[in-house]
Amino acid sequence: NSAVMLMVGQWYLEIPPGRERHAESAVCSKEDTHRLLTGPIKIVRALNHMHYLGREESLEIIRNEKRIAYVTNETTYSYDRPKFVTISPPLEIQPGDEIKTTCVFKSKNKKKTTFSGRGTSDEMCLGFMVVFPAENLLSRTCATWRSLSLTKLYRDLNPYGCNITNFFNLSHPDTRPLLEKLENNCKPFSICLEECKEVVKEVRKHPCLSGDVGKYIVHRAAQMFNGDFPRFLSLLQSCDVEMLKDKQVQRLTNNNESSGSVSPRRHLELIVSFLCVTLILLI
Repeated sequence: NSAVMLMVGQWYLEIPPGRERHAESAVCSKEDTHRLLTGPIKIVRALNHMHYLGREESLEIIRNEKRIAYVTNETTYSYDRPKFVTISPPLEIQPGDEIKTTCVFKSKNKKKTTFSGRGTSDEMCLGFMVVFPAENLLSRTCATWRSLSLTKLYRDLNPYGCNITNFFNLSHPDTRPLLEKLENNCKPFSICLEECKEVVKEVRKHPCLSGDVGKYIVHRAAQMFNGDFPRFLSLLQSCDVEMLKDKQVQRLTNNNESSGSVSPRRHLELIVSFLCVTLILLI
């Protein structure tokens, strides 16, 4: 038989500092395995992979909403002592099965947030499985970025309602009007204009700027140094702090109107949030 390595896991990590336990997960979904498998494949070996904050990791096969087996279930993970798991007899994955990856990290001694990355001071949450036959597998990766399927992002023309290629081309007739609205109403790296807030709210309703898709677009755009997109982002984010302040004020107003009064603790929390945002504005 011809065997290949299949990688699963979570490609976006954001681990807060000072945590005794922080879990991240990813699912290679039913839809993904239906698209990537032309027939059953069998797992003969597996390996968990995190870096130095990693403490526990497991890979599970889920069929019809029920876990049928653990591929790995490592409760004492060590980056310096990787454990290759031999699976005998081989474990079968069928089209329509799910593969769930769960990673647990300990950041108790960290002072800053840890993100995903290649360096050992960064982190990873991946699983590697040796599977066969190779001809039944159309891709060697089935991973996620936050809640987004990378299979869908890379293979669909309009994943999650967003044509990513067209969106990054700001001269495209579908996206050029968004840039023009922002340019006509906002000032990057300057004051926040009142008219800019309403335009930003409207532009952010676009499928490419909503939810995790929007976060993915911003993540990709942050790596661009030329062209119109860095300017587009600076216009889009020019009123972020002021809009956050408006939300805090509105939340305080709504609480007062709905309950007639606010608990002293909640009132203090809202005031502190408001003052923090105001301080950022002044700085």
